[in-house]
Order: sequence, then C-alpha cells, then structure tokens
Amino acid sequence: VQIFAGNGDAEGGCIEVRAGTGNLGGSVSLMSGTGLEERSGKVSISSPPSVKLSGDLSIMSGESSEGTSGSIALGSGDGADNSGDVVISSGDASDGDAGELLVNAGDGDSTGGSVSI
Repeated sequence: VQIFAGNGDAEGGCIEVRAGTGNLGGSVSLMSGTGLEERSGKVSISSPPSVKLSGDLSIMSGESSEGTSGSIALGSGDGADNSGDVVISSGDASDGDAGELLVNAGDGDSTGGSVSI
C-alpha cells in the first residue's frame, strides 16, 4: 500500500495519521512484515534531501498535565548470534559547523534526572 500527498508549486500536500480521542486514546503502530525464512522488513522514517534545508524529524512523547509523560525507548532487539547496533549521530558539514550531539536530563522538584552512558 502506498499513500502519497499531491505535489504543489508552493508547498507539497501533507499526510497525517492520527488515532481517535477517548478516555483512553487510540494507538498508532507502524510495523514491517514478518520474515518467515529470512529477515523481517525495514521501517524507515526520514525527511528527504533538499537544496536549502531538509526537514526536521521529531520523536517525542506527549506532555501530561496531571500525571507522567510517556517514555521513549530506542534500542535494538536481542539476537541469538549478534544484536543490532544503535547509532545516534550528527551529520557532517562541508562548508559550516557540524551539528552537536546533546544529551540532557530533565529538572524535577524532588530529584532531577540523570544521564548514564
């Protein structure tokens, strides 16, 4: 299944996938196909190249006004032989400054978050 938004001279069309609202909001799940004999399919989320400025990619959980915000888990699965790598990197810059890699723990009224590497 392929879903495309239309092209435009000024701005291309947008695609939004959103689950329903309720006392318990609906979920959105993206998953590749299972490989019965070989590897499972690849899931790729990216913004494509651009002449001037490529688009940002944001992954974040929502805020909670009366409880706990959601966690973000980024990792590779277990493997019988080897597990996969987790690579976080900033791109190279041919004519300017390369981006930084920043890791920040949040502030808390009781205890601030910690960073472990």
